[in-house]
Amino acid sequence: MKKLTRKKIILYIAIIVLIIAVVLISKVIKDKKERMEQFEVTPSTAVASITDIGIYIPASGTISSGNTVSVPSNTQGKVTEIYFKPGDFVNAGETIASIEEGTLTELIKTTQSSIDSKRSSIDQYDNETQEYTIKSTVKGRVKEINVKYVSYGVSEEYRQRAEDIEKEYGYLVAIALGNSMYIKVTENTELFEVGQEVDAVIHQSDGDQRVYSGAYVERIEEGTVYIYLDSNIYDGNVNADVYTSDGKDKIARGTTEYSGMEYIVGAKGYIEATSTYTNQLVNEGDILYYSYSNISQSLMDMYEELESLEEDMAELQEEYENLNITVPVSGFIESLNISEGDSVSTDSAVFTIADTSLWTATVSVDELDINSVDIGMPAVVEIDAIPDEEFVGTVQRISYVGTNSNGVTTYTVEIEIPSDERFKLNMNASSEIEVQKVESVVSVPIQAVRYQGNTAYVLIYADRTEEEIEEIKSQILDTQKAAEKISQMDQKEMQEYIAEMRNGKGNLGSMPEDGFSPTGIQDGTMPEIDTGDAGFGNMQEFFINTSNLNIAEQLYGEVVIVEVGIQDETNIEIISGLSAGDIVLLTTTESDSSSESAFSGPGGMSGFSSFGGMDGRIGAGPG
Repeated sequence: MKKLTRKKIILYIAIIVLIIAVVLISKVIKDKKERMEQFEVTPSTAVASITDIGIYIPASGTISSGNTVSVPSNTQGKVTEIYFKPGDFVNAGETIASIEEGTLTELIKTTQSSIDSKRSSIDQYDNETQEYTIKSTVKGRVKEINVKYVSYGVSEEYRQRAEDIEKEYGYLVAIALGNSMYIKVTENTELFEVGQEVDAVIHQSDGDQRVYSGAYVERIEEGTVYIYLDSNIYDGNVNADVYTSDGKDKIARGTTEYSGMEYIVGAKGYIEATSTYTNQLVNEGDILYYSYSNISQSLMDMYEELESLEEDMAELQEEYENLNITVPVSGFIESLNISEGDSVSTDSAVFTIADTSLWTATVSVDELDINSVDIGMPAVVEIDAIPDEEFVGTVQRISYVGTNSNGVTTYTVEIEIPSDERFKLNMNASSEIEVQKVESVVSVPIQAVRYQGNTAYVLIYADRTEEEIEEIKSQILDTQKAAEKISQMDQKEMQEYIAEMRNGKGNLGSMPEDGFSPTGIQDGTMPEIDTGDAGFGNMQEFFINTSNLNIAEQLYGEVVIVEVGIQDETNIEIISGLSAGDIVLLTTTESDSSSESAFSGPGGMSGFSSFGGMDGRIGAGPG
């Protein structure tokens, strides 16, 4: 007989010990009829399919407005009437309360009378005409003129006041400082050096192209070349092509820029006359325009007084309009802080309203789950009062302060949900917060996945031939007979047998000629396997222990190692190892004949199934 290696002996002994343990707690099938009836079984199966799997955290609470608005009074006086009460729904713009007019009406009449009197005085005033000059404040060239017309030669409707021009444009005239400008270049700067002479073609805003000769590089700063032009008659902020001094080769393109700009402001009166034109050279103090005004200082004071009265009237009119306190947004009145006959002051809080354009489900999450929840996670909310409907929301806020009740701590989570006209404040709600989800993945029922240590595996349905099934049945019967033989040994015989096994001489006496053949081990001999080369830490990791498999699983199952992902209450994600459509066997918990192990009793041992080089089948059929 071939001498057993130490690893083989250890594995044989492990098998014998398992058989002994099974024998002590199992009932051995003694009758041939009973032995054959055990094979009349059908495995429980399921099909791997493409599904979505999500992990959800349940929570419950109530719904409320997502925004509470506090509404102040914009006037002062006594409350004369209130039209709504707390809990009422009101639409934006509706009047919720009225304030007594009091002396406001008389004050409006008095102010209006003063305005009318002041306007009459202005109309009757003997206007004086005064002439003004608008001068240049710098030396430079006129570039922008916002004066369109002068008073002489145009009808009165086209006359322009300096104050109106400044209000519309910000200034009357823009003057480029000095009599020079630059071309700024930021490309091909390595081709330039200070003092280098160049030519330029300037593309004017009117479409004309102007050629300038004799420009030179004044300075190069921070990646920008400044090319000096001894003239500023050209447009600013337009493209300019830079050429070599002979005008033959284009070097780069830049943009024109004035050395600086001065803006003429602070003028008054009607524009009367001018000789100012674009690109005109002017010196500091040169007159740009003449203007005149028929408003003397006394009349200007009267206009200021009129303006102040008109401002007072606008405030009074606004206060009058605010005698009706209106609702800024649609919603439910949460609180009302006034009663009829109360006096209110400006800016005092009158009522609060729950804005129904935004709703929040405020739910409580257990402390064991709260760290899995993040802002922005989707959630499905169900309202007890609106059955069979779901409202999809988003987590907006997570409280960091928990509430302890009866030893259980929970944290408040706010979920923003879309508005619905059927919502009422404080309706009960339940939610499921989606903390993780995978879509369109291969999945199987949770009962299909089994574990050996950290290794996950499934049994796929094996389409075996009748010959293969009969071979597996034969091995199961041989194993049962071997167990029966061992069960008849006394302690001394058992010890002797184990000693013989250690010496490589043991046999089961009346065992079948093929020898003891546990599931997955062919011909009664141990496979020659170097566990180190296989990359496993020990023999237990190398063999899938199938000792708790029932007869149906042994007849029709094949081991497939899988990588699993997330799981919900029913399904588990299969990352690798299976494809959609594969048929898998489900674990069973029944104890009838359809789920008996090879040793016809709970906890029976059917041996080990190897993988990684073997066919991985549970039975010991043809290999």
